[in-house]
Amino acid sequence: MALSRGMETVQLIWEHFSDAQEDLFASPDTSHCHWFYSLSEGTLGTDALAHSWLRGLRKYAFPPVSLLVVPYWPTQTWFSELVLLATAPPWPIPLKNPSGWDTESLSILPPQVVATITSARALSTRHAYALKWNLFVTWCSSRQEDPRKCLITGGESATASLGRGRPSLGTALYRVSSDDWGVSYSPSHICALKDSTVIMSCTYTYPTGHQIMKVFWTNKSIKGKEHPDLSKDPEYSQRLQYLGDKQQNCTVRLSHVTLKDSHMYYFRFITDKPGGKWIGKSGVTLTVTDLQVESPERVTEGDSVNLRCKSSCALTDRATFIWYRNSQPLTERRDRNNELLLQSVRREDSGRYSCAVDGHTHISPDVQLNVMYSPRSVSVLMSGSGVIVEGDSVTLNCISDSNPPALNFSWFKENEPTAVGSGQSFSALQSGRFYCQAHNQHGSQRSDAVTVTVAGRLVILYISIGGVCGAAVIITMLVIW
Repeated sequence: MALSRGMETVQLIWEHFSDAQEDLFASPDTSHCHWFYSLSEGTLGTDALAHSWLRGLRKYAFPPVSLLVVPYWPTQTWFSELVLLATAPPWPIPLKNPSGWDTESLSILPPQVVATITSARALSTRHAYALKWNLFVTWCSSRQEDPRKCLITGGESATASLGRGRPSLGTALYRVSSDDWGVSYSPSHICALKDSTVIMSCTYTYPTGHQIMKVFWTNKSIKGKEHPDLSKDPEYSQRLQYLGDKQQNCTVRLSHVTLKDSHMYYFRFITDKPGGKWIGKSGVTLTVTDLQVESPERVTEGDSVNLRCKSSCALTDRATFIWYRNSQPLTERRDRNNELLLQSVRREDSGRYSCAVDGHTHISPDVQLNVMYSPRSVSVLMSGSGVIVEGDSVTLNCISDSNPPALNFSWFKENEPTAVGSGQSFSALQSGRFYCQAHNQHGSQRSDAVTVTVAGRLVILYISIGGVCGAAVIITMLVIW
């Protein structure tokens, strides 16, 4: 399996675990630390497996080769993770027999793979492996069995059988029959929306002759006790439904998931045979997320604005996003993209925005979009008819629509170059046509002019000019000036 070890990957590892100080498997060209071991020359020596490593130094271990040889064990979590890291599809490697490698089997592999297989091990470990292999061949021969087909059953050990009365090599060979037991999850990582329903699909295998007695799902392990059955947990019992059987299907459904349901989940089964218990340790990672709208706090009219419907993980199920403004759906904005693009935003686009996924009930909290714009619809509001007599005044008010509200106002009289007043209100004392101009940080606009007329003062005079037939005569005169 070809792997990539770029500096970016190393930095990510070190950011999480802190910088390493000692590189165990390196070369002068590939070492990421000053102190390192190498198969040829290293600052600490050659062949890290032949030395006692320095204490107190943080160690980094990654062989400086482009190939990694691993057991073919697809039911294990680490196997799928290695496949994701691979830069090319993995190659199956033929088994080596005691007389050497099968030339025909090796011929189908790329040259770099053949070179790795035939010369990968350092001398120190190659010798130890040879000793163990020879021990195993001797043990199988004593039983008149071919080493390539010879099996060690139960707790039987080759070193225990052959090593009585002499020191053990330190490692016993045991038969591992994990191929007969297993749980496979698909997918192994699920990102689900809050309040949705999750299907965790899985299958399981077990040896022939076993009968399944109990199956259940769990999300925790208690040391020294049996794993708890989620179907008996009050938090899950009403929401968890087993859809599988007692043969090979172990699928389960979890409804109305909450943020607290984010866990690793494992399938467990028990057979009728002693020791017939198995749990799929790779498990399913369930992450439950809600939705949040990401939006700038303020935008200016005419700008392009991007609103994003965010989740804490990438939703596993294909999602179609729906957008709302002031709780009303924007039907034209239904899209698989989680972004809402408002090109050349207008003041009418201001409001409370939220998002949801089609087919789900969960809706994100509202986020206010505040569109800033310069004064619009500026007008003068005048108290009265605009006709006054000399010595009186009329109050004019400047009205505008802007965001933020206009705070600066200027008053002008037509045909005069300079302002005659300031402030939102202005008192006119003379005839003429007056208009205002409203300002904020985004611009200004002037109003239409209104007419103010100052008329002459009306005076009523009462003049007595005599009497007629014994009665007084009063003459009233109106004088206007």
